[in-house]
Amino acid sequence: MVNAKKKILKKYKLLATSLFVIMSLGFIVTSILIKNNSAEYLKYIRAFCEAAMIGALADWFAVTALFKKPLGLNIPHTNLIENSKDDIGENLGKFVSDNFLNPTNIKPYIKKLDGVNFILNWIKVPANKKKFEDEVKSFIINFLKELNDHEVIAYLNKKSTEIIRDFSISEPVFKISNHLITENQHNKLIDKLLPYLKNYINDNKDFVKDQVTENAGFVGMLFGNKISNSMVSGLNSFIEEIQQNPNHQIRLQIEYQLLEYITKLQTDEQFKLKLNSIKNDFFTTDQINHLTSKGWISFKENTIKELENPESSLNKYLTKYSNQFITQLKDETILKNRINIWIQTFSFKVIAKNSNYIATLIATTVKNWDGKELSEKLETEVGKDLQFIRINGTIIGGLIGVLIYTLTQFFIK
Repeated sequence: MVNAKKKILKKYKLLATSLFVIMSLGFIVTSILIKNNSAEYLKYIRAFCEAAMIGALADWFAVTALFKKPLGLNIPHTNLIENSKDDIGENLGKFVSDNFLNPTNIKPYIKKLDGVNFILNWIKVPANKKKFEDEVKSFIINFLKELNDHEVIAYLNKKSTEIIRDFSISEPVFKISNHLITENQHNKLIDKLLPYLKNYINDNKDFVKDQVTENAGFVGMLFGNKISNSMVSGLNSFIEEIQQNPNHQIRLQIEYQLLEYITKLQTDEQFKLKLNSIKNDFFTTDQINHLTSKGWISFKENTIKELENPESSLNKYLTKYSNQFITQLKDETILKNRINIWIQTFSFKVIAKNSNYIATLIATTVKNWDGKELSEKLETEVGKDLQFIRINGTIIGGLIGVLIYTLTQFFIK
């Protein structure tokens, strides 16, 4: 693309220069002919060629002075782009900031901004939707991989420790205990636990027998099996009594204990402190460090694994949720308007707040460019049009020359 523009520029430079050469030849030829021929039209042609040469040279100098030193001469106020690069950057940045990014100019455009419809029209193309989902997943995966595990774990440890230390366990214990009593949930909980306890005892008969044999000495050796069976049978019978009797002593003791806890949690500050002390003893610094470290590593590895697997539950959930959200955006006008208002407000604030930064960015960027390279690039981009200044200068100069010659002849004669 750049090479093509350079070829075009070279072509029009050659055209403008050729026109100057033609005018120069015309001037020389007519000057020679006038010596031997006094025809008036030759004088007009010479006047045209002479003025055209001057116009061509003047405009060549003006155009060349923008980008280079004409003929390599260090003439003041030439090679303007390279010499004034920093000023151009600052003025360009200020121009953009003042004329394009001021609140008055950007507000009408921001109000017309319909970000939701743009997104919906773009994302309804299957290839775009898949690309968007892949980019989001790739961003999350790379983000997780780039995170420093030691720093994340240290942060989680600190925050978890602060939360656990500041968290008063008495309040949730009170609510749970109160709920169990008022809703009779403690008995329902007992009814659910007892079958598990019964199955556990029956599944561990051999363990009971081994313990009896080991701890009962000679008697255990002789009657261990009978004693263990009796113990298991007795425990099962005891559990069945609790199951069948809603007013069993064990149930009542549990209920009494819960009521006692509820009362203490309301009135006994020492009991509350004791509960918090138990909590702190359980959640030691080492325990918290272990839990957060293990939890973070597990979360990170599983999330990356799930995202990298197209058939994973997480990927299916993300696809399902994104489809639901897109449908919701299409159907719910109120939601669409809210999001558009948010996009417009956010865009307006960002542009208004950062207009000076954008001006500085433009100025800094231009300042960091190589002056000679910038000059060459600009000449490549606009040089073709500037060559028409030379061409027009040649023609218009010639016409003005003829006009001046005509007026001179008219007034002199």
